[in-house]
Amino acid sequence: MEWASLPNLTSISLCANNFSGTLPTGLQNFKNLTFLSLEANQFFGTIPDELGNLTNLNGLQLGSNQFNGSLPSTLARLVNLTDFRVSDNNFQGTIPEYIGKWSQLEKLHLYASGLKGPMPEEVALLENLTDLRISDTTGINAVPILSSKDIIKTLILRNVGLSGSIPPYIWNLKELKTLNLSLMIIRVYGKHGLGPESKRALAYESACPLKSLLTKVKKQEVKDDEEIVTMSESTP
Repeated sequence: MEWASLPNLTSISLCANNFSGTLPTGLQNFKNLTFLSLEANQFFGTIPDELGNLTNLNGLQLGSNQFNGSLPSTLARLVNLTDFRVSDNNFQGTIPEYIGKWSQLEKLHLYASGLKGPMPEEVALLENLTDLRISDTTGINAVPILSSKDIIKTLILRNVGLSGSIPPYIWNLKELKTLNLSLMIIRVYGKHGLGPESKRALAYESACPLKSLLTKVKKQEVKDDEEIVTMSESTP
């Protein structure tokens, strides 16, 4: 590996180069590396255990490749991560609990990663999380109560199996700019149909500077004092 002659590298970005094959060997030797981005290539295979030796990493971006297998447990060592992105891959298994050990994590992107829920409670407890994006999976049945509710700016849980009610705390997220709970089945209780909080939810985009995809609502079923509505995608 030619890079071996550059042991002092702190940042490597190979985005959108159409590279393929498995991850190059020797990456774990860059002990000073704080940023590694391999996004938008055609890398495949599993993530090597040795990647967990890069304990100075702040950013690890592996999205838009063809990686498979589970995320190795050795990644738990990456406690300095602030940005972790593995969207658009073919991973198997569930969202690892050890992500909750990354106490400095600010951005977590798991769009169509292949990883399934549930969302570990440890992840919801991350206090510095400002950008959480998960989509196109199953097993995340309820909107989590986030410990970072005072600073969260982007919350996307699209097509992940959500059902039930939207937690009231959502409407008090003062820093929130983007909210996407598309394809969620929402149950609203009350003899008079949609209650004040739910009406507020449906009007939120027009009332606030929120780039939301909650605007198109389809009533599915009404029975007794329960209404079931589905949040569906907005149309341009």
